[in-house]
Amino acid sequence: MAVLITLGVLQRSSEITAIKATGISIYRIIVPLLVAAVLLGTGLFFSDQFYLPYANKRQDALRSQIKASPPRLT
Repeated sequence: MAVLITLGVLQRSSEITAIKATGISIYRIIVPLLVAAVLLGTGLFFSDQFYLPYANKRQDALRSQIKASPPRLT
């Protein structure tokens, strides 16, 4: 969402037109944004698939230890 707002503000202030007037392609402007989006998406995917299940189990174990109740086996 922030990328779209930033590109909208750049378009409104004619910065995109100035960048294109210097000879830089619109694709050259967008490639770093796409690379950052892919890297962030990949990082979030692997975090969700591998780290978060372990962290949730650990959190449940610590909570049951603090509350002095047996851990849930789900």
